[in-house]
Amino acid sequence: MVWNLLVFLLLVSLEPAFSAPSISPAKTNLTVDIGQELRLSCKDNTQVSWSFQKAGLMKPKSVNTKNIYGTNTEKMLYLPKTTARDTGSYICINKEMENLSIYVYIKNSSAPFLDQLSFVDKEEGSEAVVCPVTDPSISNFELITCNGASLPENLTYSTDLQMGITIRNLQTSFNGCYMCSAYQDGILRKSRMFTLTVTPAHKRIPTIILSKTKQLLKKGEKFEVTCTVRDVFSTVDAKWLGASDMVINGKSKSNADYSYELNLTMRSESVEVNDSGIFTCQAKNIVGTASASISLNVIEIGFINLSNVPNATIDVNAGENLVLMIDYEAYPKPEGLWTYMNETLLNTSDHYVRTQEEDDNRYFSELHLIRLKGTEGGFYSYYVSNGDASSFVTFEVDVKKILSTHTLFTPLLIGFAVAAGLMGFAVAVLVYKYLQKPKYEVQWKVVEEINGNNYVYIDPTQLPYDQKWEFPRDRLCFGKILGAGAFGKVVEATAYGLFKSDSPLTVAVKMLKTSAHATEREALMSELKVLSYLGHHMNIVNLLGACTIGGPTLVITEYCCYGDLLNYLRRKRDSFICPKFEDHVELALYKNLLYSKEFVCDGTNEYMDMKPGVPYIPSKADKRRPVKTGSYIDRNGTIAMPEEDESALDIEDLLNFSYQVAKGMSFLASKNLSIRFNHMVSEVQAGLVVSSLNCWHHSAQVCSEPRCGWEAGIPLLKLSKRKECGRGVGSNERQRAWVKVGKGQYTIVFYHYLTK
Repeated sequence: MVWNLLVFLLLVSLEPAFSAPSISPAKTNLTVDIGQELRLSCKDNTQVSWSFQKAGLMKPKSVNTKNIYGTNTEKMLYLPKTTARDTGSYICINKEMENLSIYVYIKNSSAPFLDQLSFVDKEEGSEAVVCPVTDPSISNFELITCNGASLPENLTYSTDLQMGITIRNLQTSFNGCYMCSAYQDGILRKSRMFTLTVTPAHKRIPTIILSKTKQLLKKGEKFEVTCTVRDVFSTVDAKWLGASDMVINGKSKSNADYSYELNLTMRSESVEVNDSGIFTCQAKNIVGTASASISLNVIEIGFINLSNVPNATIDVNAGENLVLMIDYEAYPKPEGLWTYMNETLLNTSDHYVRTQEEDDNRYFSELHLIRLKGTEGGFYSYYVSNGDASSFVTFEVDVKKILSTHTLFTPLLIGFAVAAGLMGFAVAVLVYKYLQKPKYEVQWKVVEEINGNNYVYIDPTQLPYDQKWEFPRDRLCFGKILGAGAFGKVVEATAYGLFKSDSPLTVAVKMLKTSAHATEREALMSELKVLSYLGHHMNIVNLLGACTIGGPTLVITEYCCYGDLLNYLRRKRDSFICPKFEDHVELALYKNLLYSKEFVCDGTNEYMDMKPGVPYIPSKADKRRPVKTGSYIDRNGTIAMPEEDESALDIEDLLNFSYQVAKGMSFLASKNLSIRFNHMVSEVQAGLVVSSLNCWHHSAQVCSEPRCGWEAGIPLLKLSKRKECGRGVGSNERQRAWVKVGKGQYTIVFYHYLTK
């Protein structure tokens, strides 16, 4: 027993395992020139056989036995003279269905493609294999159209040397003429042209459309209904179900876009009551079945059924509109009319009729009564009939007159009156605010004298602005407000690096308010141009710089730390020291000033005579301190505000002021500067005609009030003498002068203030 088991195991271990046969030559593909012989050998332990799968095809076929030689376990395939049709896959199969294949190319040097069918018919959604090749060495293998146009949209394909070109997911839009092209040994080769035809595939059930889905007929009337069936191919199966007593006619047509249409008409020339029922049209294809039904109802005689009859009596107010409506069902189609007090109503401007047919033999009719009058009340009736039946409905309309009281003050009139009052009040407030605003306009003009009396006015807006005056606004540090007016304000500021690098300098900056208008901004720019036009002079306040870029316009001028001369003289008038006027009555220019009340006289003071053409020379040299030379630029940038001198003023101080103001006025006159004023308020700052040098301060002020000028009654004799500081052009005396402008309506007063 043990020996038998050992022998069995030995036999099992010696039995060979199943394996695929072998092919000689042992290659996956082989290239043979056309006309040459082909030898293939297949060996295996079991019986073997040869089969051949032609290029481009999916199923193999058996090889002709006359080309096969050898034993059952070794078969040789021999082709003495090969042709292009021999290109394909040669498969060796053993008894256990194990196989091995080799692909053989029969190379044709002049035609790298196998013969292509002229027509390729495929179904939509499938794929087509075209243009198998005979030469594996070709390059640039592609699909092209016959006319050289681009391939259709969404057409995709893949290339394979054994299978050729495979076009996937075929669509009906791919229909057309195509070729294959490739380069063989550097020469462009093209295949035969072929026509690709893609037929639509069945994707859904047929479409059915009925001419009607419901029909109501009287006995003996004609019945006809059409069923329209649409599908891809004419193979669709369509028919009427339950129509054995009906006549059915069919009519079909095919369209070029692979659509098929079949019309099945079912008819009866005279229907009977027992023909009532449901008839179904059915269509079937390989996808499924579709159906649609119609309901036929045959009656003996016609009818009229009124529905929704409204209340018999209707109350309405005079002047209102009213609509009388009736809804009913009838067959055959009826005729209807509206009457009022047994008189037929036609369409007029006072009333009109609207009748409409709805589905399923339903109708409605409306009578529209427009702006009913009290005399239009009464009975309105609607009569309807169709030959087999008739009916009517009557409405009683009661028109009520409304007594309306016509009052003068209606809510609408009151609303308009209130709105008008509010608008008038708002306009009055705006006008009042507008009248409160100061109305003035300052125009700068540069005057040129021609032939003595003729003048030419040049608009300062046309004057150029030199960019050398531009100063970075980020180097300005603003301080307290020195003064403000209707347009803007003047602010004390510290400028860093104005003349020397990083050195501080106290300046005055003139700017506009944020609410300033365009004309005011233009006026400030004109003032800046005029100041740059004037140039530098020690007896006016000079322009130091400006900021016109990157923000509002800023005008930078010399800083006047003591204010204007007018306020100073007013503060000093009670301490004014005058000479004994009784000794100088004949020389006094203004004798009324000699008798001013409450003045203090110092007998030691002398009166200085200012004769025309004689330059002014100070007579009290002992009162003068040494003059410190240099300009405003050379001084320390931070100007300390000294305490005001408590000393009194005398006539010599006033004459010194006048002399230095005259110098400034002479300079302005040399520049031919004229200031014209169209409108004035009580006090306007017309601009800085001012200079500052070693604490010298000058300002030009335009006033419309007499208090700005020197007139009788001003107690100048009350001014007392103050201490001298030894500065100025020739002296440190304080002076003022005034000139008339235009027709004497306004006075421009120049003030010159000398600080300690």
